[in-house]
Amino acid sequence: MTRRELLESPMYWFETVNIAFYRLLIEKQMENQIENDTCAFSKTCEVYGLNKNLLRNFLLDDGVSITLHQFIEQSLKLGYAPVIEFKKIDEIE
Repeated sequence: MTRRELLESPMYWFETVNIAFYRLLIEKQMENQIENDTCAFSKTCEVYGLNKNLLRNFLLDDGVSITLHQFIEQSLKLGYAPVIEFKKIDEIE
C-alpha cells in the first residue's frame, strides 16, 4: 500500500482518531490518579459520566461505529472539544 493509498483510506483516519481519543482517556486516568488495572477504564468512564459500552465498542473497533454527535458528546464530557481540520491529501506531511 502506498502512502497515498493509506491517506485515502477511511480506516486510517478512523484509527488515527481512535488512538487520539484513547490517549486522552489515559491522560484523564493519570490526572485522576486512577490505577492502571482491569477496572481503570470503567473508573475513568464513571468519573466523567462517559458511556462505557459505547466507548468500549469504539475503542476496540468492535464493528460498531458511533455517530459524530456521540463522539463529540463524549469528548466534551472529558473537557475537550474535537477540532477538525480538513486538508488536501497532497498537502499532508
